Amino acid sequence: MEALAPSPVSVPPLSKGNVVTTPSPTPDKLMRGPRAHSVAWMLHDDWLEGVVVCHCGEGADCRMDCTEGCESWDLVTHEHPMKDTGRCLFVEWIDAEGVQDSHVGSHAPKDDYITPEWDGDHYTWTYSDV
Repeated sequence: MEALAPSPVSVPPLSKGNVVTTPSPTPDKLMRGPRAHSVAWMLHDDWLEGVVVCHCGEGADCRMDCTEGCESWDLVTHEHPMKDTGRCLFVEWIDAEGVQDSHVGSHAPKDDYITPEWDGDHYTWTYSDV
C-alpha cells in the first residue's frame, strides 16, 4: 500500500499566548479542506485497522477548543476566545468511535483523503473528492 504524503497547511500566526485573537478563520484553517485529513488501512492477521491522520497546522479548527469549556461551537461565530489544543480533536473523536464505525458510504477501504462531517451528535467521515 502506498502511504499518503503529508500535506501540511501553511499557517500564518493566528494566536497570542495560545488564544486566538482573529474572529474568523481563513479557509486554510478549516478542517473541511480537501487535504486536511486522511485515512490509512492496515490488514492484520484477521482484522482491518484504520488510522486517521491530521495534516493541519496550528490554529486549524480541528485543533481549537473553547477557553470557557463550551462543549460545542462554531469556530467562526463563537463568543469566547479559542485556543489551540496541540492535537486534532477530530482524530481523537474518530479514534474513540472507531474508524470503520464512523465511516459513511459504501466504498471499500482505501488509503485516501477524507472529509469529516458533524451530524449533530457525533463525527462521521467520507472519502474526499480530490
